[in-house]
Amino acid sequence: DWNEKNARIANAGHPPVIHRSNGTLQEVRTQSLGLGMQRQGMFSEVVVRIAAGDSLCMYTDGVTEAANQSSEQFGIERLMNLVSSNGALAADAFATETIQTVKEFAGKKEFKDDATIVSVILNGAKRSEESTR
Repeated sequence: DWNEKNARIANAGHPPVIHRSNGTLQEVRTQSLGLGMQRQGMFSEVVVRIAAGDSLCMYTDGVTEAANQSSEQFGIERLMNLVSSNGALAADAFATETIQTVKEFAGKKEFKDDATIVSVILNGAKRSEESTR
């Protein structure tokens, strides 16, 4: 909700969202089980204050669990370092750079899971009526 300067996050069992604000990183976690793990599909949400210039990085566990030839995983620390050091990149450039970095880390070893990055940069621009339909 841009008017209230809040982001409501529910991740249905996926890894935490990384929120970058003023150079500070926060892992936003919810207490929900994975999608399809419960009959009624009730998911908890977390409300995070947002401002222009903030970014949100959502990713699948295939990113952090990608392993190199020594079976060392890419891990959350490396991903957090990328979010921290590449904050000036556009969202699409950040996602491309991150996946490329994970591929280089893994080398010739194949990914055992999907590796997806969704990056959102909050620029504070108001949407026009045409763009909201």
